[in-house]
Amino acid sequence: MKTLRFFLNFAVIIFSSLVFTQCNKHGDPEPDLISVSPKSLEFEASIENAPTKSVTVTTNLDTWEVFNTTPWIKTDKYDEKTLSVAVITNYTDIKEPRIAEIRVKAGSVYDTIQVTQKAKIQDNLAINPTSLSFKAAETGEKSVAVTTNASEWKASKPSDVTWLSIEVESSKALKVRVPSANTQITPRTANITFTAGDAEPVILTVTQAGTTVVVGPCFGYAPNSTYYATGTPSLATNPGPSSWSGSVTLSCASQFYSITNWGGSGRMVFCDYINNKIILDSDYRLVEGTGGFNGYFKAIILNNAALTWEEVPNFEVKYNTSTRVLDFSGTYKGYPVIVGIVAIEESTKDLKGVYGDAYSNAKLTLTPTSSAPSNGNAEIKTEIKSDIKKAQATGSLKVTPFEGNKVYTKVQK
Repeated sequence: MKTLRFFLNFAVIIFSSLVFTQCNKHGDPEPDLISVSPKSLEFEASIENAPTKSVTVTTNLDTWEVFNTTPWIKTDKYDEKTLSVAVITNYTDIKEPRIAEIRVKAGSVYDTIQVTQKAKIQDNLAINPTSLSFKAAETGEKSVAVTTNASEWKASKPSDVTWLSIEVESSKALKVRVPSANTQITPRTANITFTAGDAEPVILTVTQAGTTVVVGPCFGYAPNSTYYATGTPSLATNPGPSSWSGSVTLSCASQFYSITNWGGSGRMVFCDYINNKIILDSDYRLVEGTGGFNGYFKAIILNNAALTWEEVPNFEVKYNTSTRVLDFSGTYKGYPVIVGIVAIEESTKDLKGVYGDAYSNAKLTLTPTSSAPSNGNAEIKTEIKSDIKKAQATGSLKVTPFEGNKVYTKVQK
């Protein structure tokens, strides 16, 4: 009996101890408690820059659990007192950070962790300058600096824009090349589009000025025109065309005419306006030849019997204001004047051939363009003469030797 009483008393003591541990000093049960630290976490947009972070969990209970319904947040119960939190890379295009909550629960209570992930770093793109300007007669290359945080960038131009070209100069620069002058009155413009990642495209505007028309007094009364030409091909073994067409542009500022497609060759030639006369420009080297000879636009006479040639000095081109004809015909010392781009040996001044063909009785009938007054009182402001010639008189043109490889010796005065 004593033994039974002993065990009953021992059981009462154990039960009392258990009850005491769940009650406060007033005998009430102790409430469930839980807290987390820190209560907020912030992550970078990319996981490469967003390592896993730890949260300390404090509770008076033996267990706790995590409630996370956000797919871009990853949680892991590292140990009894630690919660690991990670995120996946933010690929969204939303420019604001994304925010969500995690609940950590123990018994009947919970605490929250606010998780913030920064917005994806947006690709950016900038160029400098944002526009390029070329003068009418200006050629060459200009560079555009490119700044971006994207892994690569691209530049493109419309396929129908052929008057300029683009080339990647380096990882941070684009080269824009304009190889020829703008011989038209109308400026020409092209847009080059830059792209990089998901950055907004950037536009580079490239403009080459046209020849500006200003109404005012000018020389010669021959307006800017298209022309139809006729002439007698006189030098080439395979004669050039007896008719062709092109355009005539005048410059009051520099006092000269530019004539395109002489003899149908595609070559531009020039005439100066000197002392109220239109004079053929024979001094400018139009063709850089090989073998020691070069091409010049000249008015010449030939003595086929003696195989000599002679230049007509200061050859005047007549202009008839009524018929609008530029007249390159004439005679000199009893011989017909022949006008064309001829190949001359620089050291000996021998005449060795012709580029395209040369013509006697050449006449250009002008049709004024709509961009110039019909009375010809138009001023064309352009670059200095040497620049426009260099820009517009380039390219290759093969020399045609005379029949039997004849060489004409220049008459010595």
